[in-house]
Amino acid sequence: FALFPPNLAGLVLFFLFLALHNQSNTKTLFFPHLPRIFSSLLFLLILLIPLFLLYFAGRFYFAEISYKKAFDSQIKGVNTKTYEFITRAINYNPFDPKFRVFLSRISLSSFLTLLRKQNSDAGEKKILQSLLNQSIKEAQKTIELEPKFAPYYSYLAEIYFNAADSVNGAGDFALANY
Repeated sequence: FALFPPNLAGLVLFFLFLALHNQSNTKTLFFPHLPRIFSSLLFLLILLIPLFLLYFAGRFYFAEISYKKAFDSQIKGVNTKTYEFITRAINYNPFDPKFRVFLSRISLSSFLTLLRKQNSDAGEKKILQSLLNQSIKEAQKTIELEPKFAPYYSYLAEIYFNAADSVNGAGDFALANY
């Protein structure tokens, strides 16, 4: 059982609480020329800044954890869990392009898998169209996030190439948009 905090931030907070406790009967806490309300606001600010930093660091951490789970479930072949985990990762951190590329690749592979099936009805054609649109949208968003990374452009071209071979009229769409 440790009596002292294990890190520097905990140590600083410990001594701030100690100073607040020892000087609770005096008129000021930290600075004698500031009224008590300003000292209390300064103390709250010192407490809130690490909490906000922890919140944003936690979002990035949970995004990476969700990405890892999506990657693992893709290896196992559980596509519904993969889609769920990668969308959760994008919700936690929408500014990381690798999450969007992964979602785009999942959508493209699902599109190509469904396209290879011989019997496709009107419902499956709508699903095909939505998968292709999602793949293109995520690839374009990836390029918006990191426009100087050339492999993202070639990946978008690959999507258009696959669409041009498989969907009627997609070749003209690919040439117009790429």
